[in-house]
Amino acid sequence: MKNIKQNPNFDQVCVWPAVQADNVKKFEKFMLKIFKTRVQVLEEILTAPDFVNDHPVEGTGSRTDLIFAVHKDDINTFAVARIPYGIRWIEDAMASCNHTAHLYPERFKQYCRWGEWVRERKDIANGNARKKVSKASKTKRTKSSNAL
Repeated sequence: MKNIKQNPNFDQVCVWPAVQADNVKKFEKFMLKIFKTRVQVLEEILTAPDFVNDHPVEGTGSRTDLIFAVHKDDINTFAVARIPYGIRWIEDAMASCNHTAHLYPERFKQYCRWGEWVRERKDIANGNARKKVSKASKTKRTKSSNAL
């Protein structure tokens, strides 16, 4: 599957966990009314499960998350208003430091406009691909960091 093409000026992609847009037009009207923000629904995605020792954790994954884009002129208005609703920028959801990137398909990196994925795409395009960090080293935490 390929990413959905964003309409012109709908630049910032967002993830709204555990939300579905049964009626796209109604959802877009809702967003305009509540957030004063124009959006384009891109897709809904079932999340992948969490993994421990390379085995899926039972009862995780298969949550439906809504992926949508915000019009560039509405980003400033939306940036703070979205936070109490758990709406995240795609760049934050896909960042390796947030331990949520594994929930989404690799192709979602193409939705990113800033952050580590943009640098990675530029490095690859220039033939300077960065060395990938192993899955084990990315997920390994000390006991003290788990307590935080």
